[in-house]
Amino acid sequence: MSTVAEILTAVGYKIFDNPAIQTITDDSQPSTSECIQWLNDGIDVLSKILYQYESSFGRTVGKFTTSKAVRITNITQANPAVVTTQDDHEFTTGDSIYLTGISGMIDLNNTSYTITVIDSTSFSLDGIDSSSYDEYTGNGIANPKKYYNDLASNMLGPAPWGVVYYEANAYKIERKSHRKILSYGPNDIGRPKYFYLDESGNIYLLPVPDDKYIIEIPYWIRQTQLTKTTDTVPFDGFFDRFLIEGVAEVYFNRNEYTLTNEQLWRNFLLQRILNLIKRRDGVDNEVEC
Repeated sequence: MSTVAEILTAVGYKIFDNPAIQTITDDSQPSTSECIQWLNDGIDVLSKILYQYESSFGRTVGKFTTSKAVRITNITQANPAVVTTQDDHEFTTGDSIYLTGISGMIDLNNTSYTITVIDSTSFSLDGIDSSSYDEYTGNGIANPKKYYNDLASNMLGPAPWGVVYYEANAYKIERKSHRKILSYGPNDIGRPKYFYLDESGNIYLLPVPDDKYIIEIPYWIRQTQLTKTTDTVPFDGFFDRFLIEGVAEVYFNRNEYTLTNEQLWRNFLLQRILNLIKRRDGVDNEVEC
C-alpha cells in the first residue's frame, strides 16, 4: 500500500529532467494539488474499468439477512385495524410493517405502519381506523422490509449475480432490471431468485422473502477522493505503476488538451489495466473503448 506522497515521488522522478529537481511540491510545476487531482482522475477511470469487467480487484461483498414476510388472512374494519396472518409473524411491537397486495381494503396497500403485537398471528395498525374502509376480501403480505440498503452508498454498481444461503444450501440470485421483474405480483413470496436496484441503490428482492435468508452480493465502490499526501492510495499497490504513468501522461500533454488526448489517456490506462486483470482473474475480456 502506497501513500500519495510515495506516488508523487515516483511521478517526480519520471517527469523532471533535472536530477536536482525531482520533488513535487505546492510551488512546483506541476504542483502537488494538480498531481493529486490527476491521480484521482486516474483512480476514477480505474474503478469504472474494474466494475465494467467485473474484476476481483476493488470488489466488495455486501452481506445482509432478510426479514420474514407473512401472508395476511384477514383485516378487521375497526379502530384500530387488526391484521391476522397465516403463520407466526415474529414481529415486535413498534416495528414498521409494509403492507401490499391486499384485495378489498386497498386503502392499506403500499404503506408502512407502526404496529402493536396482539399475539403470534395478529397485530394492530397504530392510529389506523379502518371502520369506513372497504371490507377485506383476501390476499396481502405483511413485510418488515420493503427494500434493503445494506450496500455502500458510494457504490458504482453490483455484480449481475449474488448468493442466497438458507440452512445448509446456497442458491444463485440474479440481477434483473425493474421492467423484467414486473411479472411478479405483490403476493409472491418465497426464496428470493432475483434482485434489482432503484435509483437510490436500494435492493428489492423477488419473490419477497418468506423466511430469514443470508444474501451476499458483490459490488464495486467509487473510491474516496484523495486530498492529502498522507492519504493511502487504494488497490493495495497493484495499480501504482499505471497510476504513476497516467499522471505523467497527463502532465506531458497538459498544454495540448483535446477530447482525443483525453480518450488516448483513458485507452492508455485501459489497455494496461486489462492486461493485469486478465493475469489476476483469468479472464479474456475484449477491449471496448
